[in-house]
Amino acid sequence: MNAIAFAPAHVTGFFEICRTSSPETTGSRGAGLCLSLGATASVERSDHTEVMVNGRPGGEVTATALRLLTPEPLRAHVTLDLPVSQGLGMSAAGTLASTLAAASLLWLPRKRAVAAAHVAEVRCSTGLGDVLAAARGGIEVRLSPGLTGEIIGVPGGGEVVVAVVGPPLPTVQVVTDDRQGQHISRVGRRCVEDMLRRPTLDNLFFLSRRFAEETGLLQPAVGAAVEAAAEHSRVSMCMLGNAVFAMGDTPALQEALAGHGDVYTCRVAQRGARLIGH
Repeated sequence: MNAIAFAPAHVTGFFEICRTSSPETTGSRGAGLCLSLGATASVERSDHTEVMVNGRPGGEVTATALRLLTPEPLRAHVTLDLPVSQGLGMSAAGTLASTLAAASLLWLPRKRAVAAAHVAEVRCSTGLGDVLAAARGGIEVRLSPGLTGEIIGVPGGGEVVVAVVGPPLPTVQVVTDDRQGQHISRVGRRCVEDMLRRPTLDNLFFLSRRFAEETGLLQPAVGAAVEAAAEHSRVSMCMLGNAVFAMGDTPALQEALAGHGDVYTCRVAQRGARLIGH
């Protein structure tokens, strides 16, 4: 017997790093949106814990989360719709889908599945807020960090075009650099404050682009893609990755970004992570 769950990808536009002595309360403040592409996980009982990602052994974060959730050995088969380490929250999506499926299989509460995925992401330095956003769905502002953090929704939806324009950018390189992290957090804190004054999708994109520029995270290849898409849409950099996300004239965006990298078209996912089968 197995259980199957889906978790949406999540793009962060801007963020503030919030560290505490506990992974449960560590996380981020910021804003972003969930995508209809994401991760699907099928989980079954086994004689040892094993994770396969797109048919290959891997998934250290997912294996960590499954062990946090239960001592029972499980096998997870994870299928990712988008590349990892590109600011698309795919580590979080694969891990959350796996823990949700495992929780269903073992009759454990949803909140334990979310907690295990979040704590694993924090411990492995692969993310700070994606799990909680993906669990919720939609477009969000994260007002406070951690498992009990407050999240508010932002109205909006429609098609999203994502372009991956460079090599993977592991999150650990940024979130564990204290000096860079402090600068990022100062800029991110101001963006959160400005977002709360006008919590709209347009403002999310405006502040996301300001954040990318003021933090120095906007690399040349990403900047070129942003400029190519800007006349057709709202656009900014996916945090943290060599990728951009945009909403507007979808065909024009697809054409403008095609020469910059791999292009994916999806929609804002209004629903969060969920069980989809047995």
